Amino acid sequence: MSIYRQLLDKDPSSQCALLGVCEIYIRLQNWKGAVEHADKCLEKDPNDHKALAARGWVAFHQNDLQLAMQLIKRANDLYRDATYLYKLGRIYWELGGKSQDSERSELSQWQSRRRAFFFLFFFFLSFLSFFFFLSFFFFLSFFFFFIFLFCFLSFFFFFFSFIFFFIFFLKSIITLALLEFL
Repeated sequence: MSIYRQLLDKDPSSQCALLGVCEIYIRLQNWKGAVEHADKCLEKDPNDHKALAARGWVAFHQNDLQLAMQLIKRANDLYRDATYLYKLGRIYWELGGKSQDSERSELSQWQSRRRAFFFLFFFFLSFLSFFFFLSFFFFLSFFFFFIFLFCFLSFFFFFFSFIFFFIFFLKSIITLALLEFL
């Protein structure tokens, strides 16, 4: 906290330092200090999603659930983040599920997008695994093809060598037999 105080002494409008002090106050459950610093951040930049979410979370802890829902929904619209969806879920839970249908449908759309993303991701992984399986299968088929070719050529060479030597042997025997008769 002292580091943030030193930063604020040097630059009182430092967005980073104001948000840091605000987060510390939230952790210490000092809601007044957190509201003060979050509001200073929002005065400087009203579209700072982190400041909006921090201010909304403070409103949640102060049981101002409608304000909390508005601020965190706005932060989520500016920057999609799972923590904002978690906080919106907590707010809906505290409201007893009583929320506008648009927010509920937005959460269901987010969930369906997430499911679609995981489906596409696992489809891509299965496609890759199938591709690697086929490439391995083709590698093995080429490997066995060359082994078969080597065996066939070896047999072919052996067979014709045998025929050549057999013919040479017969020729030698016939030549010797003819020489003996002459």
